[in-house]
Amino acid sequence: MDYDFEITNPPWTKVAATALAIFGALVVIAGIILGIFGDSIGMPFAAQIIIIALGAFFFIIGAVTLFAAIKERFMLSHGVFYYNKPFRKNQSASAEKVAEVRIRRVTLAMIDVVFCDADGNKLINFYDDGTALKSGEFEKALAALNIPVYRV
Repeated sequence: MDYDFEITNPPWTKVAATALAIFGALVVIAGIILGIFGDSIGMPFAAQIIIIALGAFFFIIGAVTLFAAIKERFMLSHGVFYYNKPFRKNQSASAEKVAEVRIRRVTLAMIDVVFCDADGNKLINFYDDGTALKSGEFEKALAALNIPVYRV
C-alpha cells in the first residue's frame, strides 16, 4: 500500500505573509513620498526615516515568513521521509532506517519530532506547531510501516 503524504503550511500563512510584505512595501513607498514632500508639509526628517524603517521591518518580516512558508514541507515519498527546512540543510531518512519516532512537547504550542535509528541517533529532527499531526497522515504512515511513536 502507498502511504505517501506531503504536509505543508496552511494557505492562510502564505496569505498573511504576503499581506504583511505588501503592507511594509506600501509604508516604505509612503515614507519615500513623504521624504520628497516632507519639507513642504513640515514633517521632520527623523519621522520620515522612522516611517521608512518601520515599513522595511514589516516588509522583511513578511518576505522571510513567506519564503519559509513556501519552502518548509514534511513528506513521505517512496519510502523516504523528508523534512525541508526553510533556513537549514534539508533532512531525509529511509523508512527502513527509522527505528522509532519521539514526540516531545517543548512549549504549550510547539512539539519536537525526532526520528531515531536503532542506535538512538537522530536522523531527522524538527519543531512543529502540531501541523504534522493534525491530518493523521503521518501517524497512519508510521503505523503502516510498524514504526513506534513515543511521546516523551
